[in-house]
Amino acid sequence: MPNHRSELLLNQAQRHMMVNNYAAANPLVNEALGMDPKNIRGLAFGAVVAAKTGQRDRALELIESALKLGPDDPRVINNAAGVFFQCGEPHRARALWERLTELLPPSVGIFYNLAVYHLNQNDVSAAEMYYRKAMEMAPHERVLKTQVGNMLLFSGRVEEALAMYREGARLHTEDIRQSSNYLYALHFDPSCGPEQIHAELAAWGKALETTVPAANGHSNDRSPDRRLRIGYVSPDFRKHIVGYNLLPLLRKHDHSQFEIYCYSDTRHPDEMTAVFRQCADIWHDTTSLSEVELAAQMSKDRIDVLVDLVMHAEGGRLGVFARKPSPIQVTWLAYPGSTGLSRMDYRFTDPALDPSGETDHFYTEQSVRLETFWCYEPQADSPAIGPLPADTNGYFTLGCLNNFSKVNAAVLELWREVLVVVPDSRLILVPPKGESKDWALEKLQVAPDRLVCLPRISLAQYFDYYNRIDLALDPFPCTGGITTLDCLWMGVPVITLSGSTVASRGSLSILSNLGLADLAVKSKSEYVALAVALSKDLARLRELRTGLRGRFERSVLMDADRFARRVESAYRDMWRKWCNNPPAK
Repeated sequence: MPNHRSELLLNQAQRHMMVNNYAAANPLVNEALGMDPKNIRGLAFGAVVAAKTGQRDRALELIESALKLGPDDPRVINNAAGVFFQCGEPHRARALWERLTELLPPSVGIFYNLAVYHLNQNDVSAAEMYYRKAMEMAPHERVLKTQVGNMLLFSGRVEEALAMYREGARLHTEDIRQSSNYLYALHFDPSCGPEQIHAELAAWGKALETTVPAANGHSNDRSPDRRLRIGYVSPDFRKHIVGYNLLPLLRKHDHSQFEIYCYSDTRHPDEMTAVFRQCADIWHDTTSLSEVELAAQMSKDRIDVLVDLVMHAEGGRLGVFARKPSPIQVTWLAYPGSTGLSRMDYRFTDPALDPSGETDHFYTEQSVRLETFWCYEPQADSPAIGPLPADTNGYFTLGCLNNFSKVNAAVLELWREVLVVVPDSRLILVPPKGESKDWALEKLQVAPDRLVCLPRISLAQYFDYYNRIDLALDPFPCTGGITTLDCLWMGVPVITLSGSTVASRGSLSILSNLGLADLAVKSKSEYVALAVALSKDLARLRELRTGLRGRFERSVLMDADRFARRVESAYRDMWRKWCNNPPAK
């Protein structure tokens, strides 16, 4: 017979769990289990709470006990699947979710979870199939339309993705925050120019700011030369491309002049998260905080300069920035672009990304041009650079290891022209599992053996792939960023097509800082001609392969001290400007 007191405690815990407050749920579940150690519900709840609070071993122990007591209980099986997935055992989770399809009628939740599993395995085709099954059962659920849009984007099918995002927006015009996926995807659309991107972003920002109240003034001490409080907001304080590019700056901050706060939405911390924590004076884990709660914490901390590192990419917190919890707000790093918020005061850029006086009207923020947008720290264990593959292969190898969402139909059609003119050449790509290879072959119209599709499994393997490539082909209109830096660090030159949008000039910015701006062209015909010319100039490719790391080490791209001083100087200039412009009484 169930213990009445323990059931009351579990009901209280469940209410906390429903709002993701697992810290508050934890002692309640533990007390309930102390009274009734074989309570199946308590064991399942305890496992979920332990998994969510980083207690992996306890989570697995509790859920195994729950499964022994209720092996056919659908609620236990569902909780167990979630725990296994959270604890890094996705295949066990999949088996349990598939078992639920046998025990229960088809449901949106089960299909959704199976889609998440396949996405975790980089199989976007299977993930899309399950999301579509869920969407058939809930045709007006915008989250599902967004997820299908994401699957289409990950597969390079940007036009179809945008259509799916628009359909979701049409059904839910009031859901402003869900539009970030659509706004982000615009940067991948070859037919979308800077005017349209700016108009869409500004309209979104205006709509959000109409519904969200901004802080009514700021009482920060206006001393112009005092120590400033800088807040960084990100879900990527971990092994992530944003994390790797941010870490050099955080390591080099002058803590006598700047007090560093990190607001971490990192849901899956790793060993690199601990390194970030060491760089911060104050660390807040904000995964369980709502927009209102997070903005209130920042106001309480009296942050002087608040820095967004996400924009419209996954995990963004622009609803917090719309509340203006800090007198100065800056966006940087996720990708070269804009938020659309008028309450975001500044955006970091550089002269190659945004030539002075030519692009400022495309952003709602004021552009602040650093010497460079990028500060690169190569992987400590990145492999040695191998010899030029063409010297031993007997054929020329082109490659692109960028996220496949950047490899749209127009890109593949241009690469087809290169493959036609460079006889017997090969093209290396890293598409997701599923139908992406067949789709790419259809666009390339080449023999299957000329397209080499590699899996992206580990970071070390990813870097080693560059030793199989003679020349990298940059996608467009959203070029490589960190991927371009990695590619060049591994001795592989990149040719890029720079265009009218800032996202199309990422590689140009990097190449310019390495004295290789001649590898950036402005037309498709020049792109093909340059690829052909370099395929015939193996001597130059050998020279670049052996000399690129030296160029890096001598460049501003790897001078973290210099980069940190430029960023800090920009923060100080922003601060003094604010101090000199008090609000009207």
